[in-house]
Amino acid sequence: MNVEPFQKRINANLKAVSAIGDEFYDYCSSQLADNEENSLRIIDLKIALIELLNNIVLHACGGDGEVIINLKAKFMDDRLQVTIFDDGILLPQYLIHPDSIHSPLMRNEDLPEKGFGWFLVHQVFEITNYQRNGNQKKGQNILNLIEHELDFGWANNGQGQAILVHKVG
Repeated sequence: MNVEPFQKRINANLKAVSAIGDEFYDYCSSQLADNEENSLRIIDLKIALIELLNNIVLHACGGDGEVIINLKAKFMDDRLQVTIFDDGILLPQYLIHPDSIHSPLMRNEDLPEKGFGWFLVHQVFEITNYQRNGNQKKGQNILNLIEHELDFGWANNGQGQAILVHKVG
C-alpha cells in the first residue's frame, strides 16, 4: 500500500468539489485491495466526502469560490483519516454529534429541510476533532474525521439471491 496522502486545494464551489470525486475514487482504489467489499467501501467514502465538501461549500463558504478548502486524506491502519481546512463560517455544534442528525427513514411529514447529508457523513465517518481558530465570522475550521470500521455480510435480496451488504456507523 502506498502511504502517500491524497491532498487537494480547491476553490469552494460545487464544480471544484465535483472535479475531485473521480481523483479521490482513484486514490482509494490504489490504496485498497481490489475486491467487492472494498468497491462498496470506496463508493461510500466518495459519496460521504463529496457530501461533506458540498456542505462546506454551500453552508460555510457561500459557494462563490472565493474561499479555499484544503483536504488531506490518508489510509492509516486500513482506515481513512481525513482533515479538512476551510475559512468559512463556524460549524454548528449540533452537526458534530451524530445523535442530533435526522435519519432519512423518518415519516415524510416529520422530515426537516436539511440534515440528511450530515446523516450520511456520520454513517461513514466519525468526527474525531473540530476546532475553530478565530471568531464566529472570520477564522479557520479544522475538521478531522476517521472512517468507521465496516461490517460486511451476505443477505437475501428478496428474490432468492445472496448479495453482499455492509453496515456503516
